[in-house]
Amino acid sequence: MTPLLLLTLTLAVGDGPPDPPPTPRVSFWDRLLTDYGKPAAQFEAGDVAELAGRYVGKRVEVRGTVEKLDTTDAKHNRVYLGGGVTADMVELGAMAQACKPGSVVRVTGVLKACGKDGVTLAPAVRAGEDTPFAPVKKPK
Repeated sequence: MTPLLLLTLTLAVGDGPPDPPPTPRVSFWDRLLTDYGKPAAQFEAGDVAELAGRYVGKRVEVRGTVEKLDTTDAKHNRVYLGGGVTADMVELGAMAQACKPGSVVRVTGVLKACGKDGVTLAPAVRAGEDTPFAPVKKPK
């Protein structure tokens, strides 16, 4: 009877779900930088991965179309924009839920990752729509 019980426990422990992807670390200073000051640069969501590499660690603003929301983790409410942009609105669930799929929004946050695998702003907040927007352009 004991070998059967041991086999059952081994199978149950080994078949768990895969680990979630790592979450970018959000410090107090990152949050302060998100709240105050002008962004270092502004981008269209489709261009940010290609153009924003030198702004990693700085506050940027991105405009794009909301593709989906993930508000299942109360500490990491994410808004996914076109162009592979993820805006982690940390504990601001109501702000994330106000970004409706299909709508065009502007988000500002600290650029944590930027490359062909995607762009992450963490922490991020929804930017005001009434401020000037002059995105960095691709060179011709």
